[in-house]
Amino acid sequence: MLCGTAVALLGAWMAITTVGVAGPGGFQLQVPASYLSVGQQFEPRLVSLAGAAATLPAAVTLTLLSAGGRVLATQRLALAPSAPAVAAPLALPRPGAFVLRARSGKITQSIPLHALPEPEGGYGGVLALASVGLPPGAADYLRQHGFAVTQLHGVAPPSPPGLILIGDARLDGRALAMQYRWIWKQVAFGAQALALEPPPPGVAAYWPAIGPLVPAPGACPPAPADDPPLYAGVHPGAALRALLGPSLAFALAPAAPRVYAWNGTRLADAGACRAVFSLRYGHGWITVSTLPLLQHFQDVRARLVLMNLIKAAALRKHYQLSTDRFASATARRLAALPAHDPGADQAVFFRSPPAAVEPAAELVPLAAGTCWRAPVLMRGGARLRLDLRRAQPVRSLHLAFGPGADGRPVAFTLAASPDGAHWTPLADPPAARRLALPLPPGNWRAIRLGLPVPSSGWQLCGFSAH
Repeated sequence: MLCGTAVALLGAWMAITTVGVAGPGGFQLQVPASYLSVGQQFEPRLVSLAGAAATLPAAVTLTLLSAGGRVLATQRLALAPSAPAVAAPLALPRPGAFVLRARSGKITQSIPLHALPEPEGGYGGVLALASVGLPPGAADYLRQHGFAVTQLHGVAPPSPPGLILIGDARLDGRALAMQYRWIWKQVAFGAQALALEPPPPGVAAYWPAIGPLVPAPGACPPAPADDPPLYAGVHPGAALRALLGPSLAFALAPAAPRVYAWNGTRLADAGACRAVFSLRYGHGWITVSTLPLLQHFQDVRARLVLMNLIKAAALRKHYQLSTDRFASATARRLAALPAHDPGADQAVFFRSPPAAVEPAAELVPLAAGTCWRAPVLMRGGARLRLDLRRAQPVRSLHLAFGPGADGRPVAFTLAASPDGAHWTPLADPPAARRLALPLPPGNWRAIRLGLPVPSSGWQLCGFSAH
């Protein structure tokens, strides 16, 4: 069972995936996920959709009910147009179905909830892991289930790790060449490396045989018939595929080294859409996942799949021959990289789905010579975010667009943030295909580009800060 202390930590490091209903009454009921673990504390929210307090009800009654209609908890919340009303923490007491209901007079909004049991402590069999770029909340959660997780600070831990868990391929944003040389050396000697998010374009040069990121064609999650151990403890149905369906896949070149499934089985078609694949590197393995496990970490199903994937990677047997020539070639390439860090080239591009309540952002494939195309008939309100990982001086923003459906530039808005949470609107940009816009003085962590009106055929070909 996940204790309340650990859950409180989760919300501090991740953008919570919210599920909501845009119902009547001028407010919206939100929860962090629709599938929670038994005993997991969560804080429902009521967000005002009205522009003035006069259009809001004075108070809303929040009720948690069992599937049979039994009242388990009740709260009364006052609404304000300027800030969300956050309820006291709730928890689902046992496995099964529940309903969370918000009511004001004759207006009712409801969200169905589901509770799944957590594995007991020791699930991982006390597997020793070393992590770089892994959010602290995820590390604390894994420690509660038998994974001995240590954070790598620098490149010289006390002993070589059995599994290196990479939560953010940008690591700490400094001395990337030196850190990756150390990581790949450990893998070449027999360690495992598991990347829980795909390396963004600016970091791909530090990785062996990683192709460009492209939109995932069709259904890419592991097929239940092929990878049943990844779904231990959770039903691998359509709901799970909808949650963990990746937005990106890798376009591997035909001459790429041999590609394997997560369990070491050779993949006949390396270029096929796979959510998880592995490469042999020296005497170890490199596994890359595009499953949005960290983005949806509040959902118990994503946490269970994450633990299953880590356990499988750590315990995988070495059936394949080593690839010393491949490791040597990568080492030479790393040695030839410039000493300075790529800076803004490390940027990660996110697309936030256009909804009143935004789920986890999706990584957008934006590499040199390519354009990201907006989905057909994209609704207004969609946003793209340029994440620079840490606040830094940024003098200008460079944008390049492809032609819209009617050949004219698409209107957009811009905002900048020093911390990724608080946003400062920027001056309305002029309509043009290529722009170099000065930014206000200061250190900026993220830039957000918004589409205020519906758009079709919109293309983004460049989005960088300098």
